[in-house]
Amino acid sequence: ILDQPGLEGAKWMCSPPQRLIEDQEALWDALKEGTIDLISSDHAPYRFDETGKLSVGPDATFAQIANGLPGLETRLPLIFDAVVSQGRGSVQDFVRYTSQRAAQLFGLPGKGRLAPGYDADIVVWNAEKTYEYGSNDLHDNVGYNPWEGYSVTGWPKHVFLRGQHVVNEGELSASPGSGQWIARPPRTPATMESH
Repeated sequence: ILDQPGLEGAKWMCSPPQRLIEDQEALWDALKEGTIDLISSDHAPYRFDETGKLSVGPDATFAQIANGLPGLETRLPLIFDAVVSQGRGSVQDFVRYTSQRAAQLFGLPGKGRLAPGYDADIVVWNAEKTYEYGSNDLHDNVGYNPWEGYSVTGWPKHVFLRGQHVVNEGELSASPGSGQWIARPPRTPATMESH
């Protein structure tokens, strides 16, 4: 992926770096075995221009290119496709890898379960919908999509945040400032294991 003409490979520079297929399979195995608890993204987007990845100019060296790529908007469809659509696991595994285990490990009160007393954070998926990423179809103003041309099967249809319908068929209707800070208690290895 990094071996692209000119500086095109810079779009893929991130940490950890892209892995070979055998490395990816080892990571999937570790996830299934419980050695790895969850899948996430640090979402470190930079525009692919002089304001972002190429801030030192078009002749930037490897060490000078901003390290990171957009992951927030692409993460869940990519993981749903890799886990459910490609047969690496069930819908329940997808939920555990992407939300349930994170809520437990990070002590997020009211998150990670559909149960009385928990926030009604729900994503309704169309497991059959196929979507091919375009060159600039993200909503984070980076100006490119590193997944351009890649197709996923499984796409979010509706999103409910604390019971409020905030995404309907891809259209965001949440109001700015509707997020809430979640204070979380300090975590220790002993309290993380208790969940």
